[in-house]
Amino acid sequence: MTMAPYVAEFSGTFMLAVCFQQWFVAQSDDEKVMSFRPLAYTAYASLYMALIYTLESISGAHFNPAVTLCTYLTGKNKELKNVFSYWVCQFGAGIIANLLCGVLGAGRAGPDKGDYYDHNITISSLCEVIYSGLLCFVVLNVACSYENMGNYYYGIAIGFAVLAGGYASCAEASPAFNPAVSLGIDLAFGLPIGILHGLRCICCNFVGAALAAVLYWAIRPKEFDREEAAESVFPKCMAEFVGTFLLTMTVLLAVVTEPAFASWAAMACLVSLTYALNTVSGSHFNPALSLGVMLSGRDKLARVDCVTFIALQISAGALAGLITGITAQIGGIDMKEVQMAVAEKSMGILDLRPEIKNAMFAEVIFTAALVFGFLASTTTRLIWSTFHFGVASAGALAPAVVTIGTASGSALNPAIAMGLAATEFLYHPQGIHPGKWLCWVLAQTIGGCIGSLGFRFLYWREFEERIIPLVSENEGGAEVGSLVGGNENADRWVGWQGERPGQYAYRNKERSCTGCRSM
Repeated sequence: MTMAPYVAEFSGTFMLAVCFQQWFVAQSDDEKVMSFRPLAYTAYASLYMALIYTLESISGAHFNPAVTLCTYLTGKNKELKNVFSYWVCQFGAGIIANLLCGVLGAGRAGPDKGDYYDHNITISSLCEVIYSGLLCFVVLNVACSYENMGNYYYGIAIGFAVLAGGYASCAEASPAFNPAVSLGIDLAFGLPIGILHGLRCICCNFVGAALAAVLYWAIRPKEFDREEAAESVFPKCMAEFVGTFLLTMTVLLAVVTEPAFASWAAMACLVSLTYALNTVSGSHFNPALSLGVMLSGRDKLARVDCVTFIALQISAGALAGLITGITAQIGGIDMKEVQMAVAEKSMGILDLRPEIKNAMFAEVIFTAALVFGFLASTTTRLIWSTFHFGVASAGALAPAVVTIGTASGSALNPAIAMGLAATEFLYHPQGIHPGKWLCWVLAQTIGGCIGSLGFRFLYWREFEERIIPLVSENEGGAEVGSLVGGNENADRWVGWQGERPGQYAYRNKERSCTGCRSM
């Protein structure tokens, strides 16, 4: 019983290390093979997700020294001896995994330093800090927070955080966001490059963990018995600023390194952050979304809070754009390439060619779908679930990738558009024009209004003073649209009850409630 958590940590970290290191040990330095590097992060994140769901009840499913550190800093793991015990298991698993991969792959092409180290150190360090911090921050919110106890999405949220970091950084770096996983490869290369790289990764990962702990302390004051701070608006504002900043940084890092992955990185990051911060601020991270929530009524978002959220979101987008641009300049990324990447995603709007008009139209449509999906999945009292809302609210980005990803970057977010404008400003100050950003803001604002109006029309019962219940054969009640199983109304025929007994709101209208929640 006492050894089970440590065996679980060793086993989980070992499997993650094998998954990550086997890519560099077993694969050759073929351009065609290395072009599938993003799939390595898909496999890495998927395995992480599976291990979390299977071993979380045994050890907490850290599998990462940075995660163990952030749980200690926030008081979730108060025993310092447990921290060092976990570290021994995690680092030991990484070293042993590398030794086994090296022995088994002795007859094949070994890891090439160019594949692992010949990347931009500045971008690599920034990605290690940001996405180690994102991973730790998401773990604290979905797996350690009292407000999110009993949820079923913690594994998905953590896995998507890893996936977002992989897609955003794989073109300029090969970070594992886990010092135990990368340590084995570092030791294989030896002095000086391997040891120096290992020390840099550990420092970056631990800095990200410390930042995550500080943000968690500021955003969730109830976890630390800070009742006065919990009653203020500061945690909500902080959550919106941090979430928008991380989302915009993910998009911009992908744009300046590998634009083809920008939208997929954004979708993964949005899913992860939506699950992490929904119980704090509602997880908007988008001025068009905040506007849509306010216009949907029902006192879901006050006007003052809406204006405050929008100002913070735009500011976070601009800050992310400036940091990305400065980092890219320091890292020596070609200014012309960055300018072309940004231009393809957000600029040239005033040149109203047919393809630009089509992109603007698509931006309106998919922003409306994004807003409607968010309102329907996270704000309605007719649909209750603890699982689907994060995937549903970010689902509009997936079709946007296919349809308008090349033309506009499928930002669907004025804050991201502001970040793109700020990044271009650093590279080409004379070419920037406020009208370019305002065009995107106008399209996305119109989309937000359309999504909100569609919600008010289709979900009209949300605005009724009294919920009209459903009646079943045994006269038990069930709320319309509730699809949660395990109650007495499951698999029963129910009808729409009118104002008087025996009267139905729709003539001859019945529905099969395959899993309705009791009133």
